Amino acid sequence: MMNYGLPFVICDLPLYDEIVPSVYPRFKIGKPGSLSNALNTLISNPNLINEIIIKGRSQVKLFKPEESLSALLSTINY
Repeated sequence: MMNYGLPFVICDLPLYDEIVPSVYPRFKIGKPGSLSNALNTLISNPNLINEIIIKGRSQVKLFKPEESLSALLSTINY
């Protein structure tokens, strides 16, 4: 979705920290109101939406699937 310039919210799982820029609103799984707060943050801030689009597209350019796969395989085979 970042490649297409679509802003979104994401759960705060640590595995997303390397992939999704920190500017994206995050929510905590199992915490009441967390998702709605993240969505409200997103839809009420046009400047944030623009920043998300810019940073998301920049992050996509840095992503190298072969490196991610190699790191994953080395972890599995550890």
